[in-house]
Amino acid sequence: MAGILKEMSREVHVLTLSRPKPGEPEENYAARVEKICRDEAGKADVVWLAVPPGNQEILTRAALAAGKHVVAEKPWMCSRAVTDDLGRAASKEGLQIGVHYEYCFLSGLGRLSMPPNGSGPPVRFSGTFISSKTSGAPPLYNLGCHLLAIKCALFPDAATGDITVSYKGIDERKLEVVRGTDRRTLDFLGNREPLIQRFIAAFEASLSGKNAFPFGLPLSNEINAELAAIERTTAAKSQKAP
Repeated sequence: MAGILKEMSREVHVLTLSRPKPGEPEENYAARVEKICRDEAGKADVVWLAVPPGNQEILTRAALAAGKHVVAEKPWMCSRAVTDDLGRAASKEGLQIGVHYEYCFLSGLGRLSMPPNGSGPPVRFSGTFISSKTSGAPPLYNLGCHLLAIKCALFPDAATGDITVSYKGIDERKLEVVRGTDRRTLDFLGNREPLIQRFIAAFEASLSGKNAFPFGLPLSNEINAELAAIERTTAAKSQKAP
């Protein structure tokens, strides 16, 4: 991220935000992180939390308390109550929180769009994201959030079909939108588009006018609701299996 931002002629300061020390009270860790954001970030406008999802609430609150806009890496794992509270805190200070859903900026997504649901068959959104690159986060949340971010942001009226994610198997990244006999697909495994740069440009544009960033916390709540529903359905099916 630092390299891309520098290539875009942005001034970058890399901060070292360590995990809590063994036995360190949460309030002490929060104060330590806030001090780092205030002192080491200097005059930076944005703190980009390029870290795994642990301690997202503490890190985000610390950055907001230091007067910084925030970009958080996906998957966003905070509860709805915490997410809403962070959104209110940011709004109160005139700050923005964006979550890094870069695949929402794929140029080919426009070819998948269909007229909204009407009297005809419903639109159905499905996707596959298989990656051999593992992560500490469950694949449904770490990989599925890429697919559901696209669905919730760009196809909000579509029903959710099969969402296939895994850290095992041959790498695959595909989307499918179906309505009756109309089937549209997008294979984005070999993507070489400047998605992160597009995300940064859109996020920065939202800062100048203080308008809500479309890929922020409200979208994350919608994504997590979809993921939780898939998780419940999968669990129910496994219980019924012989």
